[in-house]
Amino acid sequence: MTPTGLNPGLVTQISKLCEQHAYPNRLREILEALTDAAREEIPGLQALVLSGSVATGDFVWRESNGTTRLLSDIDVMAFAERSGDCAAFSTRIEELERSENSHLFHIDVSISHVSALKHVPKRYQFVEAKHAGVAPIGPEALDSFPLDFDLRAARQSSIGNISMSVMAWVAPEAADDDGYRLSLARMILDLPILAFSEQGRCIAGHGVRVKAFLELPESHPLAVPSVRAAVEAALRMRVKGDVARRELEDGALLAIDALLDFLDGRGPAGSADAALARRIGRLLPARTPRRIAGELRSALQDSGLWLRDPGWWLRRKEAVGGAALIGLLHYAIAGMTSAPPSEITALMGNFTAGRKPEGVGKAYLANAQRLYWEGRCRLYPSEEHSQGRFSSSRRRNP
Repeated sequence: MTPTGLNPGLVTQISKLCEQHAYPNRLREILEALTDAAREEIPGLQALVLSGSVATGDFVWRESNGTTRLLSDIDVMAFAERSGDCAAFSTRIEELERSENSHLFHIDVSISHVSALKHVPKRYQFVEAKHAGVAPIGPEALDSFPLDFDLRAARQSSIGNISMSVMAWVAPEAADDDGYRLSLARMILDLPILAFSEQGRCIAGHGVRVKAFLELPESHPLAVPSVRAAVEAALRMRVKGDVARRELEDGALLAIDALLDFLDGRGPAGSADAALARRIGRLLPARTPRRIAGELRSALQDSGLWLRDPGWWLRRKEAVGGAALIGLLHYAIAGMTSAPPSEITALMGNFTAGRKPEGVGKAYLANAQRLYWEGRCRLYPSEEHSQGRFSSSRRRNP
């Protein structure tokens, strides 16, 4: 598939990106088609920004028997005269995703009003985009991105990223566990992010960050040999894909303990219970008025919520969810051979406004995955529908 009608300048920007990082031709075609679709289908489009792994040179793909398999997300921010979903553009994007026949490849798009460029949130992801983002349309938009970020927001993302491994879990006998292994690797690679973000530094890209991380002095609390080895294995998994599942699982559990101890000096995570939730809550940012308003709006859509759990919206739900995720990941990695700890069920009930997972083993995990996602959509209503600035125009199923 080669798109037609593209502005040569747009193609040049994408060509430079792909040549710089030795990306495969298929990814170049997808990026060109994506840019073409945005230009044609998003009314009043002012800027299109590629961020995340595709911009930093960390996009994951595999070559086999002359076939390219794309394994990462393409993260896209569009700024236009109107925010929210655009049906014609969404259809084009869905066609591109289906053309790859890869359940690990997604194009995640947010369409925000152009006025959002006047107050881009001070989050790590936007600072990284400032340093490494690529804008095939409206490159001046990157001038509006911040150079500093909220430390606690970076921690928030790292705690939330545990969900990717829980959602991607597949049985050890599964024929294809690439998604699960890559999600474990991604979670481990949050350690280099936190090592530098806690100093107020943003080093763009996993490869560059890991190199800097491995050069940290031995006196650094994260520079112990076991953590270094886990980080090296995680990067190798992204680049080569040849790391065993068990090594990554061990590294992921080590990463959780190392991350929490690094942030507050209180040692390993311990049991997934209310005490762990309180501990995580102390590390996360306070909810903003806008966040609380979104949660309240979501709660009001469910008339029975107040009766089931009248104090639900007052709780530190992100912290409760993070503690539940840690317990679920431990349960999954341990093989789920016994009944799940009651503490995890209680945490899930708090996170999901009273709904608790049932069953044992795989059935329990599947139920917990579904309920967790429902809880996320209550906590972040934009994950269910497009609402407000910097919200995804398309929900991605876990």
